[in-house]
Amino acid sequence: MMQSNPTFKEAVRTASFFLDKKHKDPAIAQWLMDDLMHWSLTARINHLNDSVPNNVLKTYSRGIQRIALDDYPYQYVSRQAWFHGLSLMVSEDVLIPRQETEGIVETVLQRIATGQHANDARVLDIGTGSGAIAIALKHECPTLKITATDISEQALAIAQQNARYYDVSIRFLLGDLITPVANETFDIIVTNPPYIAESEVDIMGADVRKYEPHLALFADDEGYAFYERLIPTLDTLLKHHGFFMAECGYQQSERLLRLLTANYPNNHSQVIKDYTGIDRFVAMEVAK
Repeated sequence: MMQSNPTFKEAVRTASFFLDKKHKDPAIAQWLMDDLMHWSLTARINHLNDSVPNNVLKTYSRGIQRIALDDYPYQYVSRQAWFHGLSLMVSEDVLIPRQETEGIVETVLQRIATGQHANDARVLDIGTGSGAIAIALKHECPTLKITATDISEQALAIAQQNARYYDVSIRFLLGDLITPVANETFDIIVTNPPYIAESEVDIMGADVRKYEPHLALFADDEGYAFYERLIPTLDTLLKHHGFFMAECGYQQSERLLRLLTANYPNNHSQVIKDYTGIDRFVAMEVAK
């Protein structure tokens, strides 16, 4: 008599136990299954006692093994990551979007809601990766005119697929830093650049260190190289009353604040914390 496949409930329970034994977050077992099946909470509950189809069980089991034994990010198994309520396709060509980065989206949307910027503002997202920031902004405020750039052709291909999935119109340009938009101006410029120092590689999680694209993670000069190239050019890109916001490492904000102030002493620059209370962003408003 052939043994039937486990139910979804049994498969997740077994995977959770295995992950926990290997010192991985056992919750990943459910997250991965939900993403592979494209389930809502209601769908998950409705299918708990169904048998897992062979093709799903094979993909799921292999994925759990890689996560547990090889430190592989579960988002790369399902090729899906969540950002600001959106499911985005990801691959090893792009960083996995982080929840803390949503602070950029929330800040920009708040400025538009309070009338500090028009809802048809020109927005530039430098180093867009999977397109997370640009797509989230456009999804929430369709009238924004958004340009997103990246130095990686592979990353732009992923971003374009994500934009098509959500049917949002974003101009994607290939190139380094401001090169693709050198003769243009914008109301808002945002970026989540590479900012990790090579000296910090050993304190990073193994999953990030081994699989996420180093081009999008690491920067020279102890992680400051991108900012030191970009910040002096902001006056050529930002319109009158413009706004700039960049994600940074928790130990980098004070130096970046000094860099902004040194370059633009008449503008208002500040450090903004993320949802956990950690210094996560630097921002600057062009003086009125």
